[in-house]
Amino acid sequence: MGMEKTLMIVKPDAVAAGHIGEIISRAEKEGFQITGLKYLQLTREQAQAFYAVHKERAFFPALIEYITSGPVVAGRLERDYAVEHWRKVIGATDPSKAAPGTVRQMFGTSIERTLFTAPTLRRTERSRPCSSSSDVSAQRRVLDNRPGRSAGAVRLRAARGGVA
Repeated sequence: MGMEKTLMIVKPDAVAAGHIGEIISRAEKEGFQITGLKYLQLTREQAQAFYAVHKERAFFPALIEYITSGPVVAGRLERDYAVEHWRKVIGATDPSKAAPGTVRQMFGTSIERTLFTAPTLRRTERSRPCSSSSDVSAQRRVLDNRPGRSAGAVRLRAARGGVA
């Protein structure tokens, strides 16, 4: 399949607990290249745009409150089969159901505080973005270092276009 890109967002609980280094180290040990990394505080507007796919769900207000409650670390990861492999590394959303040795099993505290955002985006070197679930949830841009934009600028959007 070729090189894929995927998004990692280490959420406020994992940042506050001091797990950033362990999580990044695990990603590298799993063969991911970290091609973008940013420590930031999301605004409500950024969070609402990013999670727009969930706006009609009952948990949406709590999700926005949680993701904006503290800093996050957003990263762009690359490797062959990046999406599939990252999902295996982090494990099931519910830490009590995550396989032994997965990041969520080791560090997760509850299904409401999942440590990560791991989109279903697949983008290969030669293809346009596509998703394995829904186009809206998969098409997110987090780190944007293209010429003409401020270095490391964070662009969170639910618009079509995928991870840069």
